[in-house]
Amino acid sequence: MTASDQVASHLRDRILHGNLAGPIPGVMALSRDCDASPVTVRAALRQLEAEGWIRSAGPGKPRTTAAPSTDASRPNSRSLRIMVLPGERVEDEDGVFQQTLIQLRNRLEADGHSLSFAPKSQSRLHYDLDRVRRLVSSCEADAWIVIGGSRDVLSWFAEHGTPALALGGLSAGLPLAATGMETVDPFRKAVQRLTSLGHRRIIFIAPAVLRDAATSPYIAVLHRELAACGITAGEYHTPAFDETPAGLHALLAANFRLTPPTAVIVTYTTWLVSLLSFMAVRNLQVALDVSVLCLGRDFWLPWHQPPIAHFSGDDSRMIQHILRWANHIARAQEDTRQVRFPLEFIEGESFGPARTR
Repeated sequence: MTASDQVASHLRDRILHGNLAGPIPGVMALSRDCDASPVTVRAALRQLEAEGWIRSAGPGKPRTTAAPSTDASRPNSRSLRIMVLPGERVEDEDGVFQQTLIQLRNRLEADGHSLSFAPKSQSRLHYDLDRVRRLVSSCEADAWIVIGGSRDVLSWFAEHGTPALALGGLSAGLPLAATGMETVDPFRKAVQRLTSLGHRRIIFIAPAVLRDAATSPYIAVLHRELAACGITAGEYHTPAFDETPAGLHALLAANFRLTPPTAVIVTYTTWLVSLLSFMAVRNLQVALDVSVLCLGRDFWLPWHQPPIAHFSGDDSRMIQHILRWANHIARAQEDTRQVRFPLEFIEGESFGPARTR
């Protein structure tokens, strides 16, 4: 992330939380406030203006914050009942993502829309398309946000009459609005870093929707990087398991019994907690005995000792994209754009050389 990206992220966050509204300070004042050069601040302001967060009133006049989502108050728009179909239970999602959903709901409600959650998650429905169809037909909604959808589920929404947006999930190439964070490239960098440290016994603990070799880009990356090291990836590297606390514990016990992994990648921070407690009971040390990467994002990850390798990004642009999509739908304008935003791989201190046992 460049210096101007950091300043833009800081200002974007202040606008999003209502701490910066109306006319904004000049470049020099922002330079002092952000401890950045005027050149960096101007670049950040140009970025925010291009994204729609601020608007220029002309030469010599102060810029003002903009609410890109205020289109909903224009004539010919309507209030939407937006329903969220979660991938996992919302309470099981990572802390950062839970906060993002709260901010999204607040911004949508400020525009006159409503946001509610379907009574069951896709994981509870076992990603069964027939069960998803029945659930959708039983809910009253003008539009859907589908979190972490499988290819089958998202393909059905793309053909369904109700507008939908994929938040994460396997939507590439579908005629369906989509946004989220770009995780494949940082995942590739993380796996390459592990293989460079000599790791070959890498297990990826992922939900079933991400273990499908035919559709999951993560599996494709893992297989490709291991193949480059002369390893043919198989079920050992992407094991199936019952996605419950007991099922995860049983998986860890089985995998560490005979041929223990030297590196473990987990999808969610809740699963990371199980992994860390499992390792602690067996006196296994992070980095020294087992390298650890978590794809989820939570506020406590940097506080763990050693800090856990993870991904970091700015969700505010993703929120803005969803707001624009909702307001296009509210004005009966089709919107199937797919925009994803970058994540950065943060290695932390949880990677170490592979140990031979």
